[in-house]
Amino acid sequence: MTAIAYLVLSWLAAAVVVQRLFPALPAPVRLAGAFGVSIAGTAWVTFGAAMLAHVLGTPDPTSDGLLAAAAVNAAVLVTGRRLLTPEVFRIPLRPLAGMLAALAASGWVVQQRLGGDPLEVSTNAWGDTALHIGIARSFSQGDNYPPQLPIFSGDGIRYHFGFDFYAGTLEKLGLPIDWAFNVPATLGFTAIVVLVASLAWHLWRSAWVGVVAAVLFLTNGSLAFLRYAARYPTLGEALSPSNWWHLDRYLAIAPYQNDEVISIFWTLNPYLTQTHLIVGMAIVLFVIHVLVWHLRPGEEERVPIGRAQAVALGVLAGASFWINGILVAAAAVLFGALLVVYRGSAREWWPFVAALGVTALPQAVWLGAGGASETSSVRIHWGYLVPDFRLDDPQSYLDLVVYWWLNLGVIGPLVVLAAVVVGWADRTLLAAIMTLFLVGNVVAFGEDVGGHGHKVFNLWETLVNLYAAYALVWLARRLWNGITLRGRILRVPSRVAAAVAVPVLAVLMVLSGLLDVMTLKNDPRYEVFGDNRSAIAWIEKSTRSDAVFLTAYGDPYTVPTLAGRRVYLGGFTGWAAGFGYDTAPREATIQAVYSAPDRAGACAALGGTGVDYVQVGSGETEATRFPRRNPSLFPGEFVTAWSGSGVTYYDVAASCGSAGQQTGGSS
Repeated sequence: MTAIAYLVLSWLAAAVVVQRLFPALPAPVRLAGAFGVSIAGTAWVTFGAAMLAHVLGTPDPTSDGLLAAAAVNAAVLVTGRRLLTPEVFRIPLRPLAGMLAALAASGWVVQQRLGGDPLEVSTNAWGDTALHIGIARSFSQGDNYPPQLPIFSGDGIRYHFGFDFYAGTLEKLGLPIDWAFNVPATLGFTAIVVLVASLAWHLWRSAWVGVVAAVLFLTNGSLAFLRYAARYPTLGEALSPSNWWHLDRYLAIAPYQNDEVISIFWTLNPYLTQTHLIVGMAIVLFVIHVLVWHLRPGEEERVPIGRAQAVALGVLAGASFWINGILVAAAAVLFGALLVVYRGSAREWWPFVAALGVTALPQAVWLGAGGASETSSVRIHWGYLVPDFRLDDPQSYLDLVVYWWLNLGVIGPLVVLAAVVVGWADRTLLAAIMTLFLVGNVVAFGEDVGGHGHKVFNLWETLVNLYAAYALVWLARRLWNGITLRGRILRVPSRVAAAVAVPVLAVLMVLSGLLDVMTLKNDPRYEVFGDNRSAIAWIEKSTRSDAVFLTAYGDPYTVPTLAGRRVYLGGFTGWAAGFGYDTAPREATIQAVYSAPDRAGACAALGGTGVDYVQVGSGETEATRFPRRNPSLFPGEFVTAWSGSGVTYYDVAASCGSAGQQTGGSS
């Protein structure tokens, strides 16, 4: 109950702020915006207070930070309580029904990836979930101040960890770890759907466009359904419920599938593996909504944005950089494009730009300190995931068109149709949105072009779906009203065409996504903690909250990180390296420890690492990992700290004296 009360308090305080700054926005938009403000604001206050508590040497910095955040939110709520009148929360029946439907769908989706007792994770969210739980628990169960990546101890963090920190604080308050991720994820998904539908209403006063755009966000318009059809010799077999109802894998998962170009990134999988993408998307869409509200000429006279509003909006966008840095960087490009195409007044908008820069740039420097990182390693890379794209090769441009045709399906042509039939203001907005497409096809963020760059296209796709939805609704209305030919209204043939073409297009737009829903439903699940529960319990109870462990690298579910502790090098192979850390020296050190000829050699290798305990379990005894491992050291010459459930921990201080207790940096 404490955690729920804390969530409600932070959301109400955020609602006060949004109501004070943007009272003219529709109620659903303000409530969705309050969700983003509550997470961004509360997380920063908690983190800042926790860091101060750590400097002051208090025993539990995270709890101190939570108390400070609760006090700040309570103060905001008390001083602004008069703003929260019943009218603030009054929503017409139809939008309210839509919001409740979105909430139910969102709750079902996120529950498919993580939940249950014992806690289970779905196959397609299996890997990344370990990393995020480890980061979150380094704050709820550990003492990760100043923050370090739990799978690479002794060095500053180079990963946007803001939401994982927030989830850790919720667990600290008593929420189970799955709820700590799933509750914000459910609300975030709902906020995205609300903001997409509300933006459609603001642009075109069409609820239908909003509904279609929201459905497109939750589904998948690619031609991946062709891969499903190709599995069966006849259409009847493909349509058989015994086949599609039990589908348990995504139809196409490029770039992680040989000879495939249809990407997994247009499914819901990136959102389910990265809750911070959900939260970041909700915040960014709210900022975009406010920008469009104040910039785009429409039926009503444009309302200039006030200085306080502009500063607050910039701070909100910039403060979310540590939640998802690449998404915010991409959004900043779109923000700039909107200001340019709509000729935003420099005097009116410079506070927004300045506030965004002042809050985001220090985080970019901080999260990139010490070398390249996911958010600081930016380079030119043409064509995104189009194989062997070359600027001087005409075939590459055809490959680019084919790539996006396969990955967008009929959504692409419908967006082109919308660009022709919409008005000037909407065409201008689409031109600004297309800058995201340009950036995504020219710039690579980090070494993993697909794994990092998809965030740019997730934002772009969410926005262009609005235009695809508009084109579908426009086409339906145009055909239903009748096409005029030589002065005659061909109403009957037009309606027949509408009855055939529009449903076919609608099915093609969502068919791959509907099959993906089957994958979510049937995705195999695995226990998160499993047989490691007793080891995790011992680590949590009997080791220092800032203890460091030596383990085999290459195992996503590294036991000490699940317990909220740090390891010298762990996690899935490529994670730490992908974030900009030099992992090769640590791999060599770990090999030297497990393969040492005697205790003296192992202790010498441990010197300067800061390692407190050495783990020996199935990963460390696997012959292919450490073929020269010395079994006489573990067990034998090293002192056992705890043993059980197939894993043993050895105390470095008791075994080596001070040799292994020297703290090291990134060696």
